[in-house]
Amino acid sequence: GDSAKVANETGHLANLTNQLRAVLFDVRTMALAYQRDAGISQLRKCPWCGEVWAKVEGCDDGTTCGNRTTVRESRFDTLGTFMFIFDGKHLQITKVGSRPLMCPSTTTHNGRGCGKSINWKQM
Repeated sequence: GDSAKVANETGHLANLTNQLRAVLFDVRTMALAYQRDAGISQLRKCPWCGEVWAKVEGCDDGTTCGNRTTVRESRFDTLGTFMFIFDGKHLQITKVGSRPLMCPSTTTHNGRGCGKSINWKQM
């Protein structure tokens, strides 16, 4: 029925959102490579799983792939809420609100990364 259709469409949108997030991160990484002193030197790829990380705090020695920072980058402390309307030809995206990001959990591994030991200087 309608609830199954809504659930299917919601899952599809969530999947598209995740794909878009990954592509935009790749685009950002490529764009930064063209800008001198844009912080690209602060990005590293895990030799085990290939996940790309930005170093925003800490030393250049050993850590664990997937460790979360204790400092939040101020540009990302608010989440936007959007409405998507597709009429079959055009997609309209409207920002309808925002909410503050909740404090990060105290766990060291949040599901991203592989959890293996890495050394920032050697990456």
